[in-house]
Amino acid sequence: MRLTNLSKVFYDILDMAQSSLASLESSLNEVFVKKAPFQLPKNVKDIIVNFAPWLALIGGVVAILGALTIFGLGGIVVPLSLYGGAPIATSFFSTYFFSLAILGVAGILELMAFPGLRKRSMKAWRLLFYAQLVWAVSELVHFNLVNFVLGTVIGLYFLFQVKEYYK
Repeated sequence: MRLTNLSKVFYDILDMAQSSLASLESSLNEVFVKKAPFQLPKNVKDIIVNFAPWLALIGGVVAILGALTIFGLGGIVVPLSLYGGAPIATSFFSTYFFSLAILGVAGILELMAFPGLRKRSMKAWRLLFYAQLVWAVSELVHFNLVNFVLGTVIGLYFLFQVKEYYK
């Protein structure tokens, strides 16, 4: 019962976010589908769509396990960071909690997308889109600019190439 309520809350939040992200989605669709120099062949798209639910499930489980690992290791490392002084502890705390939140949110989004991806639901595709945006923000905040550019461009390219399969 509680999981159902939590899931409903996440869907309500995502519905509000969807209206504000609609123009971004439209712009990215223009870039990655209509103006893309290379379109994926139909058989490659079929393979991606067939494996997408399982990749989302695996990715969601790994992200949640990663968040739990960070949470567990934080119990050991957080007190030790205080010995480094205030600047080190502050930097560690912000990185620790941000990473924990990113992994948790992205993992939950991917797990929530699993059943809908099997049914080829547009709502599930959007959950993967949001998860990709969360990862992109994480890379940008951590100043991993190469990962931000390459990971975001490649991830969004494949995501938008198969968008037509979801209704």
